[in-house]
Amino acid sequence: MVGKVRFLDNIFVERLWRSLKYECVYLHAWGSGPEANAGIRKWIEFYNHKRPHSSLGGRPPAVVYWQRIKTINPDQQVQRVAQQLVNYSRQVEETKCKTRTLRPRAQSLS
Repeated sequence: MVGKVRFLDNIFVERLWRSLKYECVYLHAWGSGPEANAGIRKWIEFYNHKRPHSSLGGRPPAVVYWQRIKTINPDQQVQRVAQQLVNYSRQVEETKCKTRTLRPRAQSLS
């Protein structure tokens, strides 16, 4: 996301990485990269599908997601995603406009 609330977006990612480190990585001594990859993949599957989240009323994110999708008409879902893309495009353009520097035109010598 772009804008003033960018710092809020980082909170969720930082919390995820903290949970991954303390609940998975620090508890295992994997011998190789593929073993670590498989272990982390298994933990992420657990995190999304089985681990209860207090902010979601003790339900895993996948359960909440699929319950929400079932209540939304597919056409509404497509419209919502399209609107989010439009909003994001506008934010990106606004950011580009703010960060562009105007270069003075070179004067011709003729």
